[in-house]
Amino acid sequence: MIYYVLFFTFGLIFGSFFNVLIYRIPIKKSISFPPSHCPSCGAEIKFYDNVPLLSYIFLWGKCRSCKTRISPLYPSIELMTGLMFISVYHMSGLTLSALAYIIGFSFMIVLSGIDLKYKEVNVFSLFIPAFIFGVVHILKYFNIFSHQVIGYPISGISEAGFGMGLGVLFFLLIRFIGSKILKKEAMGEADIYMAGLMGIMLGYKIFFYSIIIAGTAGIVFYFIFLRKSSDKEIPFFPYLSIGAYGAYMLNEIIKSVFIP
Repeated sequence: MIYYVLFFTFGLIFGSFFNVLIYRIPIKKSISFPPSHCPSCGAEIKFYDNVPLLSYIFLWGKCRSCKTRISPLYPSIELMTGLMFISVYHMSGLTLSALAYIIGFSFMIVLSGIDLKYKEVNVFSLFIPAFIFGVVHILKYFNIFSHQVIGYPISGISEAGFGMGLGVLFFLLIRFIGSKILKKEAMGEADIYMAGLMGIMLGYKIFFYSIIIAGTAGIVFYFIFLRKSSDKEIPFFPYLSIGAYGAYMLNEIIKSVFIP
Protein backbone atom coordinates (compact mmCIF):
# COMPACT_ATOMS: atom_id res chain seq x y z
CA MET A 1 0.00 0.00 0.00
CA ILE A 2 2.86 2.37 0.82
CA TYR A 3 4.15 2.16 -2.76
CA TYR A 4 0.78 3.19 -4.16
CA VAL A 5 0.78 6.25 -1.89
CA LEU A 6 4.36 7.11 -2.85
CA PHE A 7 3.74 6.71 -6.57
CA PHE A 8 0.57 8.79 -6.41
CA THR A 9 2.36 11.51 -4.44
CA PHE A 10 5.28 11.59 -6.87
CA GLY A 11 2.77 11.65 -9.71
CA LEU A 12 1.06 14.74 -8.27
CA ILE A 13 4.43 16.49 -7.86
CA PHE A 14 5.48 15.69 -11.41
CA GLY A 15 2.02 16.69 -12.63
CA SER A 16 2.52 20.13 -11.09
CA PHE A 17 5.84 20.41 -12.93
CA PHE A 18 4.18 19.26 -16.15
CA ASN A 19 1.79 22.20 -15.84
CA VAL A 20 4.80 24.51 -15.91
CA LEU A 21 6.09 22.78 -19.04
CA ILE A 22 2.69 22.96 -20.74
CA TYR A 23 2.35 26.68 -20.06
CA ARG A 24 5.93 27.83 -20.69
CA ILE A 25 7.48 25.66 -23.40
CA PRO A 26 5.23 26.84 -26.27
CA ILE A 27 5.82 30.53 -25.43
CA LYS A 28 9.56 29.90 -24.95
CA LYS A 29 9.69 30.99 -21.32
CA SER A 30 12.20 29.64 -18.80
CA ILE A 31 10.80 26.74 -16.78
CA SER A 32 12.71 27.87 -13.68
CA PHE A 33 12.37 31.66 -13.71
CA PRO A 34 10.30 33.54 -12.77
CA PRO A 35 8.78 31.45 -9.95
CA SER A 36 5.20 30.23 -10.24
CA HIS A 37 2.83 33.15 -10.53
CA CYS A 38 -0.77 33.93 -11.44
CA PRO A 39 -1.06 34.48 -15.21
CA SER A 40 -3.77 37.10 -14.62
CA CYS A 41 -2.39 39.42 -11.93
CA GLY A 42 1.25 38.26 -11.87
CA ALA A 43 1.27 37.65 -8.11
CA GLU A 44 3.85 35.08 -7.01
CA ILE A 45 2.25 31.86 -5.81
CA LYS A 46 3.43 31.01 -2.28
CA PHE A 47 4.53 27.48 -1.49
CA TYR A 48 1.42 26.80 0.59
CA ASP A 49 -0.76 27.75 -2.39
CA ASN A 50 1.25 25.54 -4.72
CA VAL A 51 0.53 22.13 -3.22
CA PRO A 52 -0.56 19.85 -6.07
CA LEU A 53 -4.32 19.30 -6.24
CA LEU A 54 -4.97 20.31 -2.60
CA SER A 55 -4.30 24.02 -3.14
CA TYR A 56 -6.81 24.15 -5.98
CA ILE A 57 -9.44 22.58 -3.72
CA PHE A 58 -8.72 24.80 -0.70
CA LEU A 59 -8.69 27.97 -2.84
CA TRP A 60 -11.93 26.97 -4.55
CA GLY A 61 -10.16 27.10 -7.89
CA LYS A 62 -9.34 30.82 -7.64
CA CYS A 63 -6.20 32.93 -7.30
CA ARG A 64 -5.76 34.09 -3.71
CA SER A 65 -4.77 37.61 -4.86
CA CYS A 66 -7.11 38.54 -7.71
CA LYS A 67 -9.79 35.84 -7.35
CA THR A 68 -9.49 34.98 -11.04
CA ARG A 69 -10.66 31.44 -11.72
CA ILE A 70 -7.80 28.98 -12.24
CA SER A 71 -8.14 26.71 -15.28
CA PRO A 72 -9.33 23.22 -14.30
CA LEU A 73 -6.65 21.91 -16.68
CA TYR A 74 -4.04 22.41 -13.91
CA PRO A 75 -5.55 20.07 -11.27
CA SER A 76 -6.66 17.69 -14.03
CA ILE A 77 -3.07 17.28 -15.22
CA GLU A 78 -1.89 16.71 -11.63
CA LEU A 79 -4.60 14.13 -10.92
CA MET A 80 -4.10 12.31 -14.22
CA THR A 81 -0.36 12.11 -13.64
CA GLY A 82 -0.85 10.77 -10.12
CA LEU A 83 -3.29 8.12 -11.34
CA MET A 84 -1.00 7.25 -14.25
CA PHE A 85 1.94 6.69 -11.89
CA ILE A 86 0.07 4.28 -9.63
CA SER A 87 -1.59 2.43 -12.54
CA VAL A 88 1.79 1.83 -14.22
CA TYR A 89 3.22 0.64 -10.90
CA HIS A 90 0.21 -1.67 -10.52
CA MET A 91 0.74 -3.11 -14.01
CA SER A 92 4.54 -3.29 -14.16
CA GLY A 93 5.80 -3.15 -10.56
CA LEU A 94 9.19 -1.71 -9.56
CA THR A 95 10.85 -2.43 -12.90
CA LEU A 96 12.61 -0.73 -15.76
CA SER A 97 9.44 -1.40 -17.77
CA ALA A 98 7.51 0.78 -15.33
CA LEU A 99 10.07 3.58 -15.68
CA ALA A 100 9.84 3.34 -19.48
CA TYR A 101 6.06 3.61 -19.50
CA ILE A 102 6.01 6.40 -16.91
CA ILE A 103 8.41 8.40 -19.10
CA GLY A 104 6.34 7.65 -22.20
CA PHE A 105 2.97 8.51 -20.69
CA SER A 106 4.39 11.59 -18.93
CA PHE A 107 5.60 12.79 -22.29
CA MET A 108 2.11 12.21 -23.71
CA ILE A 109 0.44 14.13 -20.88
CA VAL A 110 2.66 17.18 -21.46
CA LEU A 111 2.16 17.16 -25.24
CA SER A 112 -1.59 16.58 -24.85
CA GLY A 113 -1.81 19.55 -22.48
CA ILE A 114 0.07 21.74 -24.96
CA ASP A 115 -2.20 20.58 -27.79
CA LEU A 116 -5.33 21.31 -25.74
CA LYS A 117 -4.11 24.74 -24.66
CA TYR A 118 -2.48 25.98 -27.86
CA LYS A 119 -3.77 23.50 -30.49
CA GLU A 120 -0.28 23.25 -31.87
CA VAL A 121 2.66 21.02 -31.00
CA ASN A 122 6.20 21.91 -32.05
CA VAL A 123 7.83 18.83 -33.60
CA PHE A 124 11.22 19.77 -32.13
CA SER A 125 9.81 19.56 -28.61
CA LEU A 126 9.48 15.82 -29.21
CA PHE A 127 13.11 14.97 -29.84
CA ILE A 128 14.68 15.01 -26.34
CA PRO A 129 11.87 13.17 -24.49
CA ALA A 130 11.53 10.77 -27.42
CA PHE A 131 15.24 9.95 -27.27
CA ILE A 132 15.18 9.43 -23.49
CA PHE A 133 12.08 7.28 -23.71
CA GLY A 134 13.44 5.24 -26.61
CA VAL A 135 16.70 4.45 -24.80
CA VAL A 136 14.98 3.41 -21.57
CA HIS A 137 12.31 1.45 -23.39
CA ILE A 138 14.81 -0.52 -25.45
CA LEU A 139 17.00 -1.22 -22.39
CA LYS A 140 14.08 -2.92 -20.68
CA TYR A 141 14.25 -5.75 -23.18
CA PHE A 142 17.66 -6.88 -21.96
CA ASN A 143 16.12 -8.63 -18.95
CA ILE A 144 17.63 -6.20 -16.42
CA PHE A 145 14.36 -6.81 -14.63
CA SER A 146 12.31 -9.90 -15.33
CA HIS A 147 8.76 -8.55 -14.96
CA GLN A 148 7.33 -7.19 -18.21
CA VAL A 149 3.82 -6.41 -19.37
CA ILE A 150 4.19 -5.54 -23.04
CA GLY A 151 7.15 -6.88 -24.96
CA TYR A 152 8.90 -10.17 -25.36
CA PRO A 153 12.46 -10.11 -23.88
CA ILE A 154 15.19 -9.70 -26.52
CA SER A 155 12.82 -10.29 -29.43
CA GLY A 156 10.83 -7.34 -28.11
CA ILE A 157 13.38 -5.00 -29.67
CA SER A 158 12.25 -6.04 -33.14
CA GLU A 159 8.63 -5.93 -31.95
CA ALA A 160 9.10 -2.32 -30.83
CA GLY A 161 11.06 -1.37 -33.94
CA PHE A 162 8.46 -2.83 -36.27
CA GLY A 163 5.74 -1.13 -34.24
CA MET A 164 7.46 2.22 -34.66
CA GLY A 165 7.80 1.75 -38.41
CA LEU A 166 4.20 0.62 -38.73
CA GLY A 167 2.93 3.58 -36.73
CA VAL A 168 4.85 6.11 -38.82
CA LEU A 169 3.91 4.55 -42.16
CA PHE A 170 0.25 4.18 -41.19
CA PHE A 171 -0.04 7.84 -40.20
CA LEU A 172 1.91 9.00 -43.26
CA LEU A 173 -0.63 7.14 -45.38
CA ILE A 174 -3.54 8.74 -43.51
CA ARG A 175 -1.94 12.15 -43.92
CA PHE A 176 -1.40 11.65 -47.65
CA ILE A 177 -4.92 10.37 -48.37
CA GLY A 178 -6.59 12.89 -46.06
CA SER A 179 -4.72 15.81 -47.59
CA LYS A 180 -5.73 14.73 -51.08
CA ILE A 181 -9.38 14.45 -50.10
CA LEU A 182 -9.58 17.66 -48.05
CA LYS A 183 -7.29 19.66 -50.34
CA LYS A 184 -5.33 20.82 -47.31
CA GLU A 185 -2.94 19.47 -44.69
CA ALA A 186 -4.90 16.75 -42.91
CA MET A 187 -2.42 15.92 -40.15
CA GLY A 188 0.54 17.57 -38.48
CA GLU A 189 4.04 16.10 -38.41
CA ALA A 190 3.88 15.83 -34.61
CA ASP A 191 1.04 13.29 -34.87
CA ILE A 192 3.25 11.11 -37.06
CA TYR A 193 6.11 11.19 -34.53
CA MET A 194 3.58 10.40 -31.82
CA ALA A 195 2.40 7.36 -33.76
CA GLY A 196 6.00 6.14 -33.97
CA LEU A 197 6.41 6.40 -30.22
CA MET A 198 3.11 4.60 -29.67
CA GLY A 199 4.44 1.81 -31.87
CA ILE A 200 7.61 1.57 -29.78
CA MET A 201 5.63 1.47 -26.54
CA LEU A 202 3.00 -1.03 -27.60
CA GLY A 203 4.51 -3.08 -30.42
CA TYR A 204 2.80 -3.62 -33.75
CA LYS A 205 0.32 -6.21 -32.41
CA ILE A 206 -1.25 -3.76 -29.97
CA PHE A 207 -0.75 -0.55 -31.97
CA PHE A 208 -3.90 -0.75 -34.08
CA TYR A 209 -6.05 -1.36 -31.01
CA SER A 210 -4.70 1.87 -29.54
CA ILE A 211 -5.79 3.67 -32.72
CA ILE A 212 -9.29 2.18 -32.39
CA ILE A 213 -9.50 3.42 -28.79
CA ALA A 214 -8.15 6.85 -29.81
CA GLY A 215 -10.62 7.17 -32.68
CA THR A 216 -13.54 6.11 -30.50
CA ALA A 217 -12.59 8.65 -27.82
CA GLY A 218 -12.30 11.39 -30.44
CA ILE A 219 -15.68 10.60 -31.99
CA VAL A 220 -17.42 10.49 -28.60
CA PHE A 221 -15.86 13.80 -27.55
CA TYR A 222 -16.78 15.42 -30.86
CA PHE A 223 -20.46 14.48 -30.67
CA ILE A 224 -20.76 15.46 -27.01
CA PHE A 225 -18.80 18.73 -27.00
CA LEU A 226 -17.93 19.95 -30.50
CA ARG A 227 -20.78 18.95 -32.82
CA LYS A 228 -22.62 22.23 -32.25
CA SER A 229 -19.52 24.31 -31.57
CA SER A 230 -18.20 26.87 -34.03
CA ASP A 231 -14.67 25.64 -33.32
CA LYS A 232 -14.32 22.38 -35.26
CA GLU A 233 -10.57 22.04 -34.78
CA ILE A 234 -9.85 18.87 -32.81
CA PRO A 235 -6.52 18.51 -30.96
CA PHE A 236 -5.62 14.89 -31.70
CA PHE A 237 -2.74 14.37 -29.25
CA PRO A 238 -5.02 13.81 -26.22
CA TYR A 239 -6.91 11.06 -28.05
CA LEU A 240 -3.74 9.36 -29.22
CA SER A 241 -2.58 9.44 -25.59
CA ILE A 242 -5.89 7.95 -24.44
CA GLY A 243 -5.52 5.26 -27.07
CA ALA A 244 -1.97 4.37 -26.03
CA TYR A 245 -2.81 4.34 -22.31
CA GLY A 246 -6.03 2.39 -22.87
CA ALA A 247 -4.24 -0.25 -24.96
CA TYR A 248 -1.54 -0.51 -22.28
CA MET A 249 -4.07 -1.05 -19.50
CA LEU A 250 -6.13 -3.51 -21.59
CA ASN A 251 -3.06 -5.25 -22.99
CA GLU A 252 -3.68 -8.66 -21.44
CA ILE A 253 -7.34 -8.66 -22.49
CA ILE A 254 -6.46 -7.63 -26.05
CA LYS A 255 -3.80 -10.33 -26.34
CA SER A 256 -6.01 -13.08 -24.90
CA VAL A 257 -9.19 -12.21 -26.82
CA PHE A 258 -8.16 -10.62 -30.11
CA ILE A 259 -4.59 -11.75 -30.85
CA PRO A 260 -4.12 -15.43 -31.76
